[in-house]
Amino acid sequence: MQTDVTAQGFNLDTLSPGEERRFHVRGPQRNDIAYSKQIEGGFRISTDTPQPDAMRPAYGALTAFTNCDRDTVSVDRNGSFWMYNDGEDVTFGDGEGGILSGDVTVGVRYDGSAVEVQALKRNGQYLYVSLRGTGDGVDVVSSVGIP
Repeated sequence: MQTDVTAQGFNLDTLSPGEERRFHVRGPQRNDIAYSKQIEGGFRISTDTPQPDAMRPAYGALTAFTNCDRDTVSVDRNGSFWMYNDGEDVTFGDGEGGILSGDVTVGVRYDGSAVEVQALKRNGQYLYVSLRGTGDGVDVVSSVGIP
């Protein structure tokens, strides 16, 4: 089931293993109209996106904050993405990825259509989040798995 998220929060911490939640966050004209509760390890998602450089639009973007906001992965409604690892700009091409400073794995799909983030929760489960620009907003697919 996909839910449009506007002016409300969504809780990633209540996902059960094997459960998947889909959200569509429409391109906001102001910050922080959609957000998630921060879970263990400092992971949260919000439209309160860090101001990117002048070539990258800030509106209509969604950011996964990890490692207590030291690492960020942002995707805008047009599918552009940018990442910061402990405050430093990081670039991955299609099919590439790596591990950010908070032990969070990030990868770009081979066709460049989405950015995937994997974070280990304190209870030994992995939180998987996929972010994909759709033109009018960002699709979020989240699920929990056991390694």
